[in-house]
Amino acid sequence: MEFKKSLLALSVVAVLSGCGGSSDNKKPEITDPVVTDPVTPVVSEAQVKGVASKGTLKNAQLTFYKYENGEAIELTADELGDSSLVTDETGHYSVSLKGVAGLVKVKVSASQDTASPTIMVCDAPVGCGKNEADQTIAYGDDVNLTVQDPEFSLTSILNLPQGESNSENTSNITPLTHIATELAQSRGAITEQTISDAHSQIANVFGLIGALNSLAPTAIENPSAILNEENISAVRYALINAGIANALYSDAGTDNVSAKLSSAITDLVAADGGILVTNAADDDDEFEFSVEDVLSGAEQATLQLIEIIKKDPQLVTELSGLDALEQLVTNLVNEKKAKAAEAGDSGRIKGKVSDQTQGDAIAKAAAMVNDIRLFANLFDVTKSSGADFESEGEKFVSLVESAGDMVAEQGDSFALLSDVIEAVTQINQQRQETDNSATMFDLKDYLSTGGAGTVILDEENLTFKVTAAAGTESLTLDIAINALQDNQQYQLALSGMAENDAVKFEITQGSHATISLDRAVTRAQIEAGDVDAEPIKGELSLTVELAQKSTETVTNPISFKGALTGELLPVNVYSADTSNYDAETAWDYTLEQDTLILPKMVSLSGEFSSLQGEMIKATATVNIKDLAAYTPPELKGFGKLKEDIAAVVVNEANSQLSLSVNNDETVTDYTYSKTSEQAGNWKIEAQRTTDIEGYFQGEFKREVFTFDGVQYYYYNFHNTNNDQTYGFVEYIEQSESSQLFVIRQTYQYFTDYRDGVLTTKSGNEVNVDELHFFRSQNEFFSYDEAVNNLLIRINADPATLNNISDYFNNELNGGFGVAVGGEGDYRLINDDAQISAGANVDLDAYLVSPILDELLTISVSNNANNLTATVEGSSSQDVVSVVRTDEFNVSVNSTRTYSGGESTQSQLVSSSKATALGDELLVASWRSYNQQPTLQMGQLYRPIDTNADQIADHYQCYGAVFSNEAGEYVDGSGQLIDFDTYESYCGEYESLASAIRYDSEIGSFGINSNFATFTAVDVFTAQIGGFRGPWLPQPNEGDSFQARTFYGHVDGLGKVAADFTRPEHMDWAVDGEYKIDMYLAQPELGTVVEDEDTFLDINAALNVQVKVGEYNLDLNLSGERTDLDDGKLALDVKYQLPNSDKQRSFMVKYDTKLETLSAVNAENVTLMLAESDGGDTAEQVLGTIMVGDEKAAEIVKREGLVLIVYTNGTVESL
Repeated sequence: MEFKKSLLALSVVAVLSGCGGSSDNKKPEITDPVVTDPVTPVVSEAQVKGVASKGTLKNAQLTFYKYENGEAIELTADELGDSSLVTDETGHYSVSLKGVAGLVKVKVSASQDTASPTIMVCDAPVGCGKNEADQTIAYGDDVNLTVQDPEFSLTSILNLPQGESNSENTSNITPLTHIATELAQSRGAITEQTISDAHSQIANVFGLIGALNSLAPTAIENPSAILNEENISAVRYALINAGIANALYSDAGTDNVSAKLSSAITDLVAADGGILVTNAADDDDEFEFSVEDVLSGAEQATLQLIEIIKKDPQLVTELSGLDALEQLVTNLVNEKKAKAAEAGDSGRIKGKVSDQTQGDAIAKAAAMVNDIRLFANLFDVTKSSGADFESEGEKFVSLVESAGDMVAEQGDSFALLSDVIEAVTQINQQRQETDNSATMFDLKDYLSTGGAGTVILDEENLTFKVTAAAGTESLTLDIAINALQDNQQYQLALSGMAENDAVKFEITQGSHATISLDRAVTRAQIEAGDVDAEPIKGELSLTVELAQKSTETVTNPISFKGALTGELLPVNVYSADTSNYDAETAWDYTLEQDTLILPKMVSLSGEFSSLQGEMIKATATVNIKDLAAYTPPELKGFGKLKEDIAAVVVNEANSQLSLSVNNDETVTDYTYSKTSEQAGNWKIEAQRTTDIEGYFQGEFKREVFTFDGVQYYYYNFHNTNNDQTYGFVEYIEQSESSQLFVIRQTYQYFTDYRDGVLTTKSGNEVNVDELHFFRSQNEFFSYDEAVNNLLIRINADPATLNNISDYFNNELNGGFGVAVGGEGDYRLINDDAQISAGANVDLDAYLVSPILDELLTISVSNNANNLTATVEGSSSQDVVSVVRTDEFNVSVNSTRTYSGGESTQSQLVSSSKATALGDELLVASWRSYNQQPTLQMGQLYRPIDTNADQIADHYQCYGAVFSNEAGEYVDGSGQLIDFDTYESYCGEYESLASAIRYDSEIGSFGINSNFATFTAVDVFTAQIGGFRGPWLPQPNEGDSFQARTFYGHVDGLGKVAADFTRPEHMDWAVDGEYKIDMYLAQPELGTVVEDEDTFLDINAALNVQVKVGEYNLDLNLSGERTDLDDGKLALDVKYQLPNSDKQRSFMVKYDTKLETLSAVNAENVTLMLAESDGGDTAEQVLGTIMVGDEKAAEIVKREGLVLIVYTNGTVESL
């Protein structure tokens, strides 16, 4: 998902771009909040509720404190009233505080009563230690805190409003509120501002939106609640809690959770809120958790939760909610990488304090609108600055796009790299399996990418030096191999360089890759020969430098320095492939299975910079969900698999075989018989019946016989559908001079052969040595090559085919085709299941040439002078038009437009002049490609009187004749023609009708003697397949029809065709539309990884840190694919205010399919927006801005302007 698309997806700017001011060109002011003098607080009752969670805390004890002179004083019984001071079974509580205002601290702690213990739901993926029975407490189990950790407590602080009666307040209590409380208390006086600052600082470290004490974590023990939670921040909060628990329980120390948490907080407070990014920066023996610990634990908890949900049959209808959790996994992985890159020399990061808007709901809504406006202006999304202005943000976007292009250029190098790693692993494995002492290996025997190269082995140190190339890619590597896990896993230390003509890619020392095999290779397996181990996944951990090369088109090359980590998995895909360079039909192609290496999850983190000095820090993670189980779509048309399509039954004597296709739709019975004791002399007689209209039905024969020392091949068939017969005899001859082999053939139908004599259909007998054989054009270097090119298509030494199963197995190996009515032609799959005597087996097949129902549409106008032919799914089109003013004055235009926009055109223009001897006819024609003429012809047909009797004796054709504006005949240079001396002749004809009838150029337009009646249909049918139209019959001469084929191309499918084998196939009348079936003539090469219905389930996350103008931006983009070309995007924008250490933030979510957009920020402001319905009403409401449950504004479209209308009446444009 392109980053720029996500920016433009912020169509909150585009939709609100009635920009430029309101209709009176004045900018209304936002009403300042009303400020009144403070009043004396009155005794009031405040409702306080919340949830205690580190997982859920049940029956936890509550204690409340108010602050007097900076000291926390426990509330009295009068102030607490009758409130219950314990949490319920869901961790919730609700109390009423009387006469209390200002800051209040809430502490939740473990009950000291073992008879009524406090229970915590274990949310640590690693488990929560052991219970009193010394049993492991697993994720989701209950923890008795009263026993395990009686000192456990957490705190939170809230501010109760002054002077309000019956106010409702929320104070959730979590490890994060506890950390924020301790941090605020360490900074001196406790105030509303210090608490708010500490909360936002901790929340921003862990990517939470909203105040920590008002945002309620979702209960992880309730998977349904997790799936149905609309606020993903609440889910994230719960999982961050789980990450903290995982860090606390993962530590092997003896301290309880309370002691470890206290130690971690002490460390954090000492660093004034700075949290370790990784444990690598931990410089003491005290317990501290790092951001990496917490995010990794949250990731594990999310994955564990996903698995629990998938296995719960009660939630099977709610699994679409998993998308948000799976996106969260990717985000967490990316954040770990981004935080590591962000850490300074101390190894710590500090969350920035959020800028708080002062005032009421309208002020908060206006502040968010200002945030969005500022972001839009930085990137000049609406182009309000003019076409010549390039904002700083646009320069940044350009840099990001260029960086993305550069990384994309390296895709082939990564494929070659993984291919080389697998090859070196195979070489090393082979060395262990055999006594191979070679130290140099040829990579072409191992690479699947079609590359080549060498591997040189240093046996003493088990290191390999590799050079490899594939296409424009080249690669040099030093590899050291270490076997792990009993030879089932190998780790390869890597360093080296790969490059192509666009990018150079260096791998620095310390990089490594890991290959996992599907089985361990033990000594016993080696001795048994069972070493068929295949790679099942790979992992990369590389420190890399990428540098784009300057070219004519790349003037500001990009470079990258950073880390690439990822897990790679093999995915099997099918493709149409051919080894025949001049493949012409679908039967020249075979279905092949390829292995693609795809990233299950890959992260890239580092710095991008350009030659012109721009620089960004970026971290990106791409995750393909469930890649191991992904099944790519079948090829379109070609390659569709069909199980048990054919049944084969062989008799026990191995002389007869019955092939039934598609449940006896077509049945062919074969009989094999030896015709001589001499090897290789046999015949096959077959009889076929079928229910498929037009499909061959009848008998055919194949026979191989030896006569006079020469081996002959004899074939015939008789199609009983139309009584058509066909046959030939052929043999192979070796030239005495060149020693090359040639094939000699004669085409004649014979019904039988016996002892050197062939019998004709009429019963006549012909000796073989009396036949006249024609030599084929091709010559072959070997006898076997000649055998493979025989028309009879045996493709084997006849002496090896000793029974019917030998014959049929050979046919299967050569590509045996069968037809299925209404579907097309299939190729049977052998699957190594050899047919033998007594066999009764079913065979699968794959579709080679499918029937494509009504793919071709031919539309004819009411006078038949216009015709259009279109192929469904293709942008190509044939258009034919005929314009006639009289019999001999005609204009013809035939144009074919191709899917790529190219076109070919045939044009003919004719004109006539009346003379005393008869009409003269001038015909000009053109052939052109993309409107550029490639061939131009002009021919004049003149009546000639050779005996001066004033009667035309014949018609003379003159070539290169054209007409000028005055209607005079000129040659190609424009000179007037004197026909007494002009000698550019192109034929002599008996009459004008004869000239038209037999002239090939005129005939190619379907014109046959009768200019007065030919139509666009005649032109089109004449040009199908390059044939001229049907000949005009003479008296006593029957029609002669030439079969022809119309071709088209459909992207993703290939070359398609429609055969017209009988005149009635092209009986297209005026004012009609005709739907015609086509078939696949030639499939597209290449693999199909995904299509509109089956596609990779991808989500991705990108973090970018950059300075744009005076603003430091921290951008987090996440995207989840929902369709092949659509997805859901979320952009979290944080920007630091100039000359301030505070930041503002907001998040925008956009669904590209539904075209819905929303924005939210930490101050509980929500903007919901939808596209205009395009109506003409005077005012349309496009969206609303809410602050909590209070509506603050509407977004309206009024007289073409998009305005923000606040509830206090204030109006402003964006």
